[in-house]
Formats: sequence, C-alpha cells, structure tokens
Amino acid sequence: MSPWQEQVVRIPLGIALLGLVIALSVSGCTPNPACTNPANDTVAENCKAGAPASEWDVQGEGDPSIQGFATDISVNRGERVDFKVKTDAADYRLDIYRLGYYAGNGARRVATVQPSAPLPQTQPGCANNASTGLIDCGNWAVSASWQVPATAVSGIYLAKLVRESGPPGASHVVFIVRDDDGASDVLFQTSDTTWQAYNRYGGNSLYSGGPGTNPGRAYKVSYNRPFRTRQTEPEDWLFNSEYPMVRWLERNGYDVSYSTGVDSDRRGAELLEHKSFLSVGHDEYWSRGQRDNVRAIPYSYIEAAISDGSAIDFVPNTPATYTATASVTLDVGKPVLAAPASIAGSAASGTRANVTLALGNTGDRALDWTLDQGTRATAGTSTPAYIARMLLEDYPTLDNAIVGFDATAPAPPTPVASVHAIFDAGTFVDEDFSTEYVVSGWHEVGGTTIFTKYELDRVDIATGEVTRVGDTGVGPYELIQGMAWDPVTATFYAIITAVDGSGTTLATIDRYDGHVTRLMPITGIDLPMLLGLAIDGDGAFFSIDQNTASLVRIDGETGFATVAGPIGDEVTLLLNGPLAFDRMHNVLYMIGATEEFLAGEYVVDLVSGHAGLLGTVGTDPQLASALALADAGGPCSNATPASWLSFDPDAGTVAPGDTASIAVTLDANGLAEGRYEADLCVRSNDPYRHNVPVHVTFDVGPDTLFADGFDVE
Repeated sequence: MSPWQEQVVRIPLGIALLGLVIALSVSGCTPNPACTNPANDTVAENCKAGAPASEWDVQGEGDPSIQGFATDISVNRGERVDFKVKTDAADYRLDIYRLGYYAGNGARRVATVQPSAPLPQTQPGCANNASTGLIDCGNWAVSASWQVPATAVSGIYLAKLVRESGPPGASHVVFIVRDDDGASDVLFQTSDTTWQAYNRYGGNSLYSGGPGTNPGRAYKVSYNRPFRTRQTEPEDWLFNSEYPMVRWLERNGYDVSYSTGVDSDRRGAELLEHKSFLSVGHDEYWSRGQRDNVRAIPYSYIEAAISDGSAIDFVPNTPATYTATASVTLDVGKPVLAAPASIAGSAASGTRANVTLALGNTGDRALDWTLDQGTRATAGTSTPAYIARMLLEDYPTLDNAIVGFDATAPAPPTPVASVHAIFDAGTFVDEDFSTEYVVSGWHEVGGTTIFTKYELDRVDIATGEVTRVGDTGVGPYELIQGMAWDPVTATFYAIITAVDGSGTTLATIDRYDGHVTRLMPITGIDLPMLLGLAIDGDGAFFSIDQNTASLVRIDGETGFATVAGPIGDEVTLLLNGPLAFDRMHNVLYMIGATEEFLAGEYVVDLVSGHAGLLGTVGTDPQLASALALADAGGPCSNATPASWLSFDPDAGTVAPGDTASIAVTLDANGLAEGRYEADLCVRSNDPYRHNVPVHVTFDVGPDTLFADGFDVE
C-alpha cells in the first residue's frame, strides 16, 4: 500500500499557523519522547542539548555591518552550502544552528565555520535592473562554506555571522537542509518566496521601492540578497509562523523533514515520498510548476486553516527562474489588456478613413500582443454548446465527461473530453472557447465523493484537464447554482442559494483567484431559490426560481427580481447551471429533463418565461449541468480577413502602464454605400483574456467626384 492511500489523521488546527495541509497518515505524536529509544530522527535530534535564544538569536535584521546570504536557499544532506558575506570586519565567524524544540531552547549549534576569503573582504555593489527594480547581489564573491554532514538532520538552519573584530555585531543567514532520500511522515514547506517578496534589501521589494508607482514596488526580486524582512515586515518572516510550527511539531515527536517553495517547483518528485505535505505560514507566492507539482500529489484530504487572506496566492504564468548560482529570481505580476469594445469610421465610396486602435497594459508585466481579423456570425449559423454529463447509475462520481452539441439543432451529443470533476456551473470568457471556467464543490474523501466547498477551475476543452484557480469560500451550506460572464464589465457573476431555502444572493467571482464577493440579496419574490444565471446582450440577468418554476429577470444594480412567467409543466429542472444566453442570436437556452426523463434543451421565452423543447441531447438516463455556449463564427473564432480593413503594426509589446497605437485603415474603394462590420482580434499573453474582439463599424457614403472625374482621397 502506498503511504498516500492510508487513513487521514489531521494535525490540530487550533495552532492557526497552517496555510495548507495535504495530509493522509501521520504517525502518532508523543509529547515527551523517550530518548532511550527515539521514534525517528527528529526525536533523536531534539534529545540533544540546545542553545538558549540569547546565544543564537538576533534583533530584527541584525547588525547592518555584517550581512550575507546562502547561494542556494536549500541544500541536501552531504552537500556544501556557500555563503556570501559583506562586512568590514577583519575577523568574524559563522555559527551554524538548527532550529527545533530542544527542551524549549529553540535551536542547537551544530558547527562553527571560519571564513575562507582573505579578510577584510570587499564586495561590489549589488546589480540593479532599472526597468524591473531587480536587486541582485549574486556578483558578490564566496566568503565561507560549510560541508553539510551526510548524517545531518533535515531542518531550517541559521548561520549566525558574528563579528570578532571592531564593534560587536551579528546577523542571520537562513537556509534549509533537505533529506532527498528520506521518506518522513511530514514534509514541511517554508514560505521562502514570501520572505523574498517582502525583502527590502537594496531598497526594493514587491511592495516597496521602484520602478513601479502607486504603489512603489519592484517587478522582480532575487534570492541573491541578505534578508531585511524580519526588520521591516516581521509578520512575513520565518519567526512569525514557521518557527512556532517547527517547535510544536518537533516537541510532539512528529517525523518531519523540511523543504522550500523553490524545491516544490524544481524537485516535484520529492513531494511524493512523504505521507503529508504542509504549507506553513504566509505562503503567498507560488510558481506554476510549484502549484502543479503540489496538485499532482494523490491526496485523499485537503484541510485549509488560513490565518490571513493571501495564503497561496498563485499568480499565473510566473515561473521562478534560476540564476547561474542556482539561486532564484521571483518574476511576479501579470499583464492586463485594456482594449476598446469597438472602433468606428466613415468615408465616401472610393476614399479611405484612418482610425487609431489603442491597446493599453494596466498590469505590471509586459503585454505581448498580436492582431488579426475575424468575421461576425450571421443568423442561422450553429452555436456549439457544452454540458457536463453524469450517468445516474454512477452518481455521484468524479469520472464524468464534457459533451458537445449544436444548440440550434440539438441531437445526441459528441463526447469532447473525459473529466475527473463534477461541474455545477460553467461559462466561457470573451471569445476564448478553448478554456471553460467552472465551479465545483465535489471532492473525493477516502474513496467517496462528497460535497464540501466550491472552487473555481479552468477546463481545457480539448483534453479535459482541470486546473484549479482558487477557493470561493462558499459551501457546504450554500450552493453556487449558476455562473455567467458579462463581457461588458469583464466580470463573473454568480447565484448563491442557501441550502435551507432562506434566500439567494447575487455575487461576483474573481477570475484571478476565485474569491467571491457578495453583492446583494435577491428581493422582489418570497424566499427565492434561484437556479442558473444568464446575462443577455443588454446586461439583463435571468434565472429560474425553483419554488415557482418560473423565469425571473434580475436588476443587476439592485438585486430586485420580477417574474416573467412559469417555464411550464413539460420540463423538470435537473442540476445546476442550466441556463446560457446566446448573445449572437438573442436566445436563452436551458437544459432540463423531458417527461421521459431525458436531458433536453429548451428555448426560454424572455417575455412569458415558457420553455419550449428544442430537442434531446441524449437517450440514456443521465444528469446534465453547466451549460456553456461558444458562438460559431463569432469574433476571433474564425479569422477571415475583410478586404476593406488593414492595420499596422500587427504585433508588439506594451510595457506596464503604457499604450500602443495601431493605425487602422478603412478602405472604401470598390465598396457600395452601406455599413460594413468586422472584428479585429487582439491575442495576448494576458492570462485571463487571451482573445479579445474589437468590433469595427465602417459606414460608406456616396462617392465624391471632381468635375474631371478623379476621386478625392
């Protein structure tokens, strides 16, 4: 049996220090372990004599006249750790301590190291990248090294730099000793990325300095720096959360080894060698690789006890990059595309009009963009639709499927992809039909599928791969029964209904982290229990009241709901997310059950509320949820150039806070009088708006001729 298949034992949450636990089986703890027969290496290590804090600790960042860092935040047992130190001291030493419990002392001295460089050693100024604010002291020379014994116990270690000449002074260098060949019950991940994000050494951090403004901040920070975090933001430092948890775990005899956030990115396979994974403290910054590796752990339980609002704040498309010294640079932030919904021009037949398309970047990373053309859908074209399908005999199980069909002519659907999830609502963003956003509250616990709390996910339509965006904080006594994307406000809206029937709330879901903001209760009808949400082209909200089986229209500004009318006795409501609005054809679709209890697609009359059966989308008894539409031939989905439309340039990069101007030419040569429409499709590295249409309207007027017959241009 794999250790990941064993029974769950939770670590007590009253400690209020744990950011995330993926726990399965942790050996029982012993408050006062017997040192005559230690249960594990951690117990044996803590049986050794410790040193009081008066010996090993310093105040804040320590003495500014002696500062340094390790060339890598972690090393394996048996490897060498190198230190780079800047000081004017003609003599100093490095006392190496391991943090733990040690009968309440908190650390044990394991070695003393002398500098290897001639003293006093002169270090150059740190490199400074003006465009990003990156301060990197990797150009310092190595000052001392410690060969970590092969028998060293994994842990968080301090090298205390102690002046032995001139005025007294000391400071800390923090590093982690891993055990890459071990298989401890508990793997403890430090919040080292957060330590660096808030580290102001050299004047810049991700929250202070420059070149960013309002607020002032850097866009990149390096691990090649001494730490000032304890001095300026102690709540974001080792001794705020990690150190108390270290003491508690080791006092109680847990079999624990230590690693870093960086190692979860670059050594993902090591995560699978342990029975539980702890993300401890203010663990705010995660790379994509780190997140993916942690999510790849075959867990049976997730417990979150987040003591602040920014634990595990994953920023997409921001992988850690490694320098030649094996240290790390955190490259954080994201580009945010700002583009107009439309541009327009007019010209006489036989002439041209010139308009400008402005593309802005309101984010804090460079925006890379390209531009091409798309065509508009016309009446009668098909509308691809997707639903999540679950067979009744298998319900509830996470082994399900996404199926597709033409919403305008429903028929038995075509399997699109297998998914390991249950979707309660889903929608697409703008014209990116490759990725569906969904909410799901179902998880596997001990081999059983149960409802817990909702999370926002992204689903790759081609592969069925589900990527977690973040927790919504909703559940288990509330249900997200509908979600819709409003392209005008670029917002996810959601319907949250209380399980006890006490009412429904209109809310928004942050597409970046899944956070739910409750806007207002739904009023105007008694104890509404709303199911589904759709937004039409004019921004009107529609839902179904389950108590009266009626279509309701909701004022998005006030939450006041009015009843349009009953949907009819011919349809039975199924699961969540049954509504979707086709803005291209101005049609509200609904998924429900026919009288034969087959999944049917209905067109809902916006005035009367009546749902008319358009056709069935399956013959086997099944449950269907999370209806989502992708308009065929819509903007950016079918790039067919319009002969009268051209632009220059067709690609570029926009710095944060800047704007690019694209010259758009509308050529009326050879065009008859009338209105012409097309779409410019902006494709960018904005992680949440890859494809954004800009509608182009061109009005061509009568030809203007001089007496000699030459066109005016």
